[in-house]
Amino acid sequence: MRESTRNPDGHDDLDAFRAYRRDPSVAARNALVERHLHLAEAIARRFARRGEPLDDLVQVAYFGLIRSVERFDPDVGTSFAGFAVPTMVGEIKRHFRDRTWTLHVGRPT
Repeated sequence: MRESTRNPDGHDDLDAFRAYRRDPSVAARNALVERHLHLAEAIARRFARRGEPLDDLVQVAYFGLIRSVERFDPDVGTSFAGFAVPTMVGEIKRHFRDRTWTLHVGRPT
């Protein structure tokens, strides 16, 4: 099992996000993503047993996590989890809409 790197006060996270915003390297992004994998896995488990394999849902949640890390602004005043959870849930719901509905509704462009 992966060792948890959760930080109760979140200050290290904000500092790491600020450093990533100053120098958006792949290594810094990957470190932030790895630090929050537990969050993506928890979101994916919320949607388990709805007709899609858990592995697929976890991958979709990981994609949402990566997008969240790339778009998060630590100076706005919200926590990363508060920003990332709706993004990951939205990605999973989009996955269900695009992959599991028998009637496909067009998306606005």
